[in-house]
Amino acid sequence: MSFKLSTRVQYGLEVMEVLAGRPAAYISLSEIADLTHRSANYLQQIIKPLKQAGLIESKEGIHGGIRLAKPAESINLHQVLIALDGEVQPISCLAADHVCLTKQTCGHRKYWSKVTDMLDEQFKKTTLLDLK
Repeated sequence: MSFKLSTRVQYGLEVMEVLAGRPAAYISLSEIADLTHRSANYLQQIIKPLKQAGLIESKEGIHGGIRLAKPAESINLHQVLIALDGEVQPISCLAADHVCLTKQTCGHRKYWSKVTDMLDEQFKKTTLLDLK
């Protein structure tokens, strides 16, 4: 078994890490793409939900770009994950809209629920500053 974060989250964390390295500066999308070796077009899709979540802010113009909306130590991984992928769900049956006939008696569902809670707590404790 493997537990994987989506590509969207992985790239989003790379963007946030770049921004955390230069917190006061607006950094252009093309520079972030160069630093992360990622497509600027794909990064643009990632930046939108991060901005909507209030984690980054943007400025247009020649000296524009994006930067963290608040200090790196006040942004945790949980916030980034939620902005990009919604809930943390290691297995699909934990989703609120999942229909399962054995939901009340399923032993492994209870186990994965505990694992999800532990992951959530760890993601909430880990800030962008911790990634450095």
